[in-house]
Amino acid sequence: MNAKGEWQFAPAYDLTFSYSGYGFHSTMIAGESKNPGRKDLLKLATHFGLKNAPFIIEEVQEAISQWGAIASEYGITRETRNTV
Repeated sequence: MNAKGEWQFAPAYDLTFSYSGYGFHSTMIAGESKNPGRKDLLKLATHFGLKNAPFIIEEVQEAISQWGAIASEYGITRETRNTV
């Protein structure tokens, strides 16, 4: 939130993979932190009036579907690739 009280989306690094205690993801999405999914993302998108949420989710899914190949290319270990 800026000084005028206006909310903005955070940079994408706020959404990157990270563990917190007990194996939960440290970013909660619509109240879900253990295994946030499409339903939770759509709920959050509706709450904030985000337009085209299903399309945006599909774009992100397409981008992250390449994770294994990209991680391998950059020398990320198989264990870390599987964890993420």
